[in-house]
This record gives sequence, C-alpha cells and structure tokens, in this order.
Amino acid sequence: LRYYSNCQRFKTLMAQAKTDSIQEEFLPYEDLVVKLEKETGKNFTENPTLFQALFDLYKSQIALGLDLPEWAIPLLPKLSATAKLAYKLYFRNHEMKKIGGGVLLNNFINIAKEIASGSPVSHRLRIFSAHDFNLGALMEVTRTIKDDSIPEYGSAFMLELYKSRITGEFSILPIYLKQAGEVSETLKVEGCERYCELNKFQELTKDFVLPEHEFYQICGVKTEL
Repeated sequence: LRYYSNCQRFKTLMAQAKTDSIQEEFLPYEDLVVKLEKETGKNFTENPTLFQALFDLYKSQIALGLDLPEWAIPLLPKLSATAKLAYKLYFRNHEMKKIGGGVLLNNFINIAKEIASGSPVSHRLRIFSAHDFNLGALMEVTRTIKDDSIPEYGSAFMLELYKSRITGEFSILPIYLKQAGEVSETLKVEGCERYCELNKFQELTKDFVLPEHEFYQICGVKTEL
C-alpha cells in the first residue's frame, strides 16, 4: 500500500509534480517558503510535500496539548492551505491516481462482480489499514465527489455494495467517516445519483483499474506479495 515509497515510476511522476507545482500553485506562497526554510532548515522549494508533513506535525502537537514554536502560530492558516495543495500532489495526474488506487479499485470491482453473479465469496467485508494517501487515491479512482480536506487520523473511506429488493440491481455507495467518533456521511460518484449502478460504476472507473500483477510491472517490484 506504500506506493508512494515503493514504486519507482510513482517517484518519478512525483518529482515532476513537485517541480511543476512550485512554479504554479505554490507560487503565491513564496513568502511562506522563505520563512519556513529559515526556521526549519528544510528545503520546501525542492520538496513541497514538507508543507503537509509540518502542518501534520503541528496539528498533532495541538491535539496532544503541546506548545508550538511562537513563530509558527501566525503561519498556521497559510500552512494549512499549502498542506492541502501538497496532499493533492499525490493525485496530480491520471497515472498517479491509477498507481495509487487502481489495485484497491480492481480488488473491490472483482469481488462486487462475483457477489452480483451469485458466486460464493467468503470475505464480504474487507478492511485495509492505510494512510491518508491511500484514502485519497481510492476516492480519486472511484471518482467520488468530496471536499478538499485531508483525511484525519482514524478516518475511513468505504465502498458498499447494495442489492435492490425491488429490481435486484446491484449498486455502489461511497461512505466517508471524516473523524473517529463522528457520524459517517454518504458521498456520490461523479456521474451518478445517490447510488451508482454497478455496471455504470465499472464504466466510469475503468481507466483507473490496475490488476496487482500490472502494478508490480509498472513499479519495478520484483517480489510480489
């Protein structure tokens, strides 16, 4: 699941995404970059994903009741904005989305098709412990409509398969739990109403499907799980 660190092709795409983003969406935050590089000694120009790493660190410190550096407090609003931009770098283009979420999408669709065909499926509930980048990638490849927030610790994204008692039709419903302890919310797949009919869902997401063996080939991973 750590595609962002174990896939050389993704690393290459990310390197280009970082270079392009500094010249584009991060350009209005040059003053913030100068301040952060001075205070932290880190190169945010070379690696803009540090915006998210730093904001995540400070958010965790606040949650734990720890003090932040005085210089950082007035910068938090801008740092939050740049953290969201940094998070989006992982899904900057079609290929990055496919590498990040295509295997999980393929896994879900294959199981859904087996259930819909009446084939026996022993594990109908499948749970993956993952990172915010995994949640984001799966939401991207399923074309789920969402806001620009970064998933919190303890959040969860779910794809549920339903069968209509009236028509017998199978459909998909995305569900998102933003924070542990909160009430989950139903989301929509782009191009669908509340429920997305299984065949339509397959058609809408077909370009992102990535069989596991193809992932290994693309990423140059020699030892399969």
